[in-house]
Amino acid sequence: MPQTILITITSPNSNVGPFNLYSCTGSTCDTTPFEYNLSRTTLIAGYTSTLVPDGATSIKINSTGFCDNYIDVVIN
Repeated sequence: MPQTILITITSPNSNVGPFNLYSCTGSTCDTTPFEYNLSRTTLIAGYTSTLVPDGATSIKINSTGFCDNYIDVVIN
């Protein structure tokens, strides 16, 4: 059963996004996103995903636009 998680980013540069979200267990992340094409504005406001796979211990937030950086966020 998927987890419901509030995902928020703070102070991202204006040149990042849109974002895909990947579930991670330990140091291994899925290669297929569970959420995709989320805007910078959406994540700054706080996005509640009901699709985070059960067992995920962190979420990889990956920018897919001009800037393709990512951050890993531990699920509390």
